[in-house]
Amino acid sequence: SAFGAAVGLISRQPLATQAEADQLAKARFNRGVLELIEGEGACRGRTDLRAGAVIRIDGLGQRFSGPYYVVSANHGYTPHQGYLTRFTVRRNAT
Repeated sequence: SAFGAAVGLISRQPLATQAEADQLAKARFNRGVLELIEGEGACRGRTDLRAGAVIRIDGLGQRFSGPYYVVSANHGYTPHQGYLTRFTVRRNAT
């Protein structure tokens, strides 16, 4: 790499093994990757739209259209709007 190795403190708790350190580093990396692009939306009720699903959202331009991980989904019904699903999503920027 042109800039050399990066070193930083990511845990204040002592880690007993290299495997624990690797596991913590991987978890922190994965969490950071998913938090690069976040959004929320609503659509006509969809029973298949739930947390943990991966959905494709189009019509947002080249940068933002594509697959998203569903973080949460709330399903509701009102006489005025009918069955509606509100959701939050995340994806990386690549």
